[in-house]
Amino acid sequence: MPDRIQDPDKFGFFDPLTGNAKVWFWVSETGEYEFYNGPGFHPKSGDPLKLIDRDAIATWKKAVQAAADRQKREEDRKAQEARDQFAAKQAALEAQKLADQKATEELEKQKQAALEAKKLADEKAADELQNQQKAGLDCDRLAANPTDQSKAADGVNFDALRLQADAAFDACTKAVSQFPSEQRFQYQLGRAAQFKDTKKAFEIFTALTNSGYPAAFDNLGGMYQDKNDIGTATRFFKAGVNLGDADSMFSLARLIEKGYYSPPNAVNFRLALLKRSADLGNADAQQALEIEYQKAQNAQQQQLMQQQIQQQMLNIFGAAVQGAMRR
Repeated sequence: MPDRIQDPDKFGFFDPLTGNAKVWFWVSETGEYEFYNGPGFHPKSGDPLKLIDRDAIATWKKAVQAAADRQKREEDRKAQEARDQFAAKQAALEAQKLADQKATEELEKQKQAALEAKKLADEKAADELQNQQKAGLDCDRLAANPTDQSKAADGVNFDALRLQADAAFDACTKAVSQFPSEQRFQYQLGRAAQFKDTKKAFEIFTALTNSGYPAAFDNLGGMYQDKNDIGTATRFFKAGVNLGDADSMFSLARLIEKGYYSPPNAVNFRLALLKRSADLGNADAQQALEIEYQKAQNAQQQQLMQQQIQQQMLNIFGAAVQGAMRR
């Protein structure tokens, strides 16, 4: 059995002395060559080995070159495939980077838009709150009753309110619309409405007295008094007095003064009403009480003068009697 030659070029195909071929070969169906150093048969296929010649060498070298070319192309293909894969991976990474950057920018834009929207919403809410507060402040400033237990401003008397009734009515209408549960604004709207819409004022005061708002009893009682319904007016004034309303106290005292209402011990009861109303800040009661004090003081002075005159007359009479007795 001949030995297989791994490198026929190194082994040499021909004998350098004789020029005769010294290599035998076998070719597989797939074109693979095997070389041997002697004749014989292929150990696996059993095919006889062929003696090498120049044509076989040329064919083999072409096959080797073709195999080398195929291998080169395959290596080039794999290298190109690797480069393509790397490029694709890099492109994907770059695309992902751009996508992430775009997403970050978009998120930042959304954040900025949200912050801007919140800022605008906060500013709008602040403006609305300021407008609401302004309407309430204007209503308090223009139409509050100085003696209202629930007032939030110094208040204006009825004569001053008359001069600014339009502005007060508008401001309190807005305040009631924005704060529908705040009875103070409803009451002040009723005060302004007495110069604009008496029917509306009557409805407001009726609702407020039904819910027990103290200051409204004097206003509603006054409207009944204007209709000459003294009995109903008295009932509302008395209810207001029981709730501690200074204006109702003064109004009831006036009814006593005019003889429309005659409680027991009317004089002292009237003075007590004026005193309490004045202490609670009713300017008319303070003025009326001052007049009563002045009357009492004048009466006291007159009584003292009468006593002095009487004493002087007694002194004169006594002197005359003594003179007559000496004669």
